[in-house]
This record gives sequence, structure tokens and C-alpha cells, in this order.
Amino acid sequence: ATMAAISTAGIVPVDLNCFMFRVEEVAADLHRRLGATAAAARYEEAARSRARALHELCWNNNTHCWHDLDASTGDQRPGIYPSNWTPLWATVESSIPFELPEGVAEASVGGLEKSGLLCSSGILTSTYVSGEQWDAPNLWAPLQHMVVVGLAEI
Repeated sequence: ATMAAISTAGIVPVDLNCFMFRVEEVAADLHRRLGATAAAARYEEAARSRARALHELCWNNNTHCWHDLDASTGDQRPGIYPSNWTPLWATVESSIPFELPEGVAEASVGGLEKSGLLCSSGILTSTYVSGEQWDAPNLWAPLQHMVVVGLAEI
């Protein structure tokens, strides 16, 4: 991909939706602590809906990971990035179950092993060598952290 081909407004990213799940979870908890049970329930339901949709729309049985969506077509985008495994991180210490179907977490480990992202230094930001900072051979600490924390819970 080139800079000219980047269209961030046309992407429904897996990692952003995992962050939103965690925000909805925190908002539900805060409202519950404040006694605002109706608001807490709304945020809880939003988080549950997001988790279900993320798995139903983004999980790929061939690559054994979650893929960003093309907003205009609803199709999964083919790229392989560490962010494809952020749903594993989203499940960690979650008070709202981010329930994955049986075997999915384990299958995702195999997907990561076959992804081409693993190297002696950690997990590459992508398998593409473009010269850009977000591509191979670079690594990004927050992505390392999210993937490792997610894998540790399996």
C-alpha cells in the first residue's frame, strides 16, 4: 500500500472497536457505582453488542484472526497486523464478558504462528516492507503488550 491508497475513514478497525468495548465497559462500571443503573445497562448492552458484532463480522476462519472491515463493502480487509489479535486483549479482566466461541482463542494462536508477524525481536507491525514506520521491519510496543497480555490469558 502507498500513502495515496490509505483511506482511514473507510475502515472499521478491529483494534478501535476493542478500545470502544473497554470504554463502554468502564462507563458501565462508573454508572453502576454512581447508582445510574439504566445508564449502566445501556453501556453494558452496547459493549455486549459490539463484542458480538466484532466476532461475527471480523473473525476469519481461514487466517484465524479478526480483520478490519471495508466500510463501503462490509468485506474483511486482507491485511495481517498485530491489531488483528486485539480481541484477545479485550477479554482480559473484563467485567462484561467478551465471549468468544469455543476454540477461537486457541485457533487464534495458530493464526498468529502462521501470520509471518513473529520474529526474533517480537511481533512485526505488518508483513509489508514499505519503508513506512507502521510496516516491517518495525515493532510497536503497545501492540506487543496487547497481544502478549491477550495470549497470556488463553
